[in-house]
Amino acid sequence: MKLEHVMNIPCANLEEGWKKSKRRHQTVVEIMAEGILALKKESGDRFDPSINYFLDRFYTSRIAIRVLISNHLVLFGPEVECPGHCGIIDPTMDVHNIIDDAASGAKYLCNYYYGDCPNIEINTYSKKR
Repeated sequence: MKLEHVMNIPCANLEEGWKKSKRRHQTVVEIMAEGILALKKESGDRFDPSINYFLDRFYTSRIAIRVLISNHLVLFGPEVECPGHCGIIDPTMDVHNIIDDAASGAKYLCNYYYGDCPNIEINTYSKKR
């Protein structure tokens, strides 16, 4: 959704605009993946490594925007908030376990496809209340 579209949405319709935007962009990941596969097939070994940089930034931005929209819809829209959550945020979530699980999955895939994987060290810091 372009900024000028957002700026022209009346406040009363903002939540509906966000919901439409989320629905409209549901298939972006699949479309991008198909495009990258086609590009790799066509370019072969000449695949430009700067595309990885672009994709990292693209998907990071996309995730951030979807998190903000989802959180806004839960806080201010008709979507129901889970008990104990602040919007979509679970303050009791164990971030270390989630990261450890993701790292284990990444290590498995690296070992499966490449026969080796880098060591992963996870350091977490939290303030005790």
